[in-house]
Formats: sequence, C-alpha cells, structure tokens
Amino acid sequence: MLEIDGSLGEGGGQILRTSVAMSAITGTPAKITNIRGNRPKPGLSAQHLTAITAAASLTGAEVEGLALRSTGIVFSPGEIKGGKYRMDIGTAGSISLLLQCLIPIALHAPETVVFDITGGTDVKWSPPIDYLRQVTLPALALLGCSVTITVLRRGYYPRGGGRVRVVVEPSRISGVDFERQGVGPVEGADADLDADAGVNVVYGRSYASGLPEHVAKRQRSAAVARLRDHGYA
Repeated sequence: MLEIDGSLGEGGGQILRTSVAMSAITGTPAKITNIRGNRPKPGLSAQHLTAITAAASLTGAEVEGLALRSTGIVFSPGEIKGGKYRMDIGTAGSISLLLQCLIPIALHAPETVVFDITGGTDVKWSPPIDYLRQVTLPALALLGCSVTITVLRRGYYPRGGGRVRVVVEPSRISGVDFERQGVGPVEGADADLDADAGVNVVYGRSYASGLPEHVAKRQRSAAVARLRDHGYA
C-alpha cells in the first residue's frame, strides 16, 4: 500500500485527486493522510467526496474515512469498468477539478464511460469548463484519447446547478514507461507536433454571471488589447 502525505507541496486537493486516480489506474491501494493540510479548511469538501465516491464506483473500490472534512482515507481499488454514472456535487464545487480525477481513470475502462455531473462549471480557484473543452481535451486528443464534454447548463458560485455530460472512450494508449530515460513517442498515440509551427489564431470566450452584458464585452476588449501588445494582430 502506498502512503501519501496530503500536506506536501501546495498541500491542496490536487494531491488527493492525482493519488486516487493513480491508485485506481495501477490497482494499488493508497493511504492518504493530512488531506488538504495547507488549506484554511483542511479535509474533504463536497467536491472531493464526489470525486472519491465516483472513482470508487468506477473501480468497485473500498474506501475508509469517506466523510466531510475527513483528513485521511484508504482507497483500495478493484477493476475499472465502463458504464453511465450520475453525480451531483450538491454545491458550486468545481466540475473541472472533479474531472481531473475521473477522466484518467475512465480512459482505462474497457468500455465507454459517460458522466452526467451537476455542480459548478465556472468557479474560483479552478479551470473553467471551457478550459477543459478547448485546451485539455485537444491535448489529450494528440495522445490518442477521445473525450467529449457537453455543457448542458452553466453553474456559478454560490448556487452551482451547472450540468455537464462527459463521454470518455477507451484509450488507445497501451502503456507509458515513466522510468525510461529520454523523451519519445507514446505507444498508441498519433501526436504530430511542430515546435516551429507558430500561432495561427487565438480565440476565447468571455462571459459573466449576474452582471450587465458590457462586463463580458469589456473583458473581451481587454484580452484583445493585451494580445495586440504582444504582437498578435
């Protein structure tokens, strides 16, 4: 069993999400202590509870210590399986952070995985859902991973209530040796990156909740001006 101190480094939820995902993928039980030890409110929040519960459902795992504000868990995974999963964070907890834990696991399922998630799509201290759709997923696609995210309804702080549908197909990546020296192609991936290709186009999306329309337009104008200052016409 791996023992992981959740207070190391930035001591936040990322250690927990990554640890649970890697435990599920490798089939290795993990004991995680001092969860979010460097945060003002240590322990599991609603978003973390949802992530661990969903990961347990995906893998048939046994989990000890699963409770709100718990600072320690033991995650003992079984085999990853496909299927449809519905989850409600119950707050404006970040759907994006939840998916950081679940997508890597789902990619290793033998069948398609579909998530129907309710929570926050665009909240503080986490990537907005459009970052996952427009930045993370294209990067995963270069590695041979097929994931789609459909935003059915946006959810903001403090109410949440956003809804997202995620479809994850079994990954074609057959293995990665992290201990091998050097950098080379990943087996099963079809990435074709040209470091000298340059930037052809920059695009984005500006939106606001509970504010006048001109706020979103002002954000857009500021972003365009900053890009022009750096040579992007």
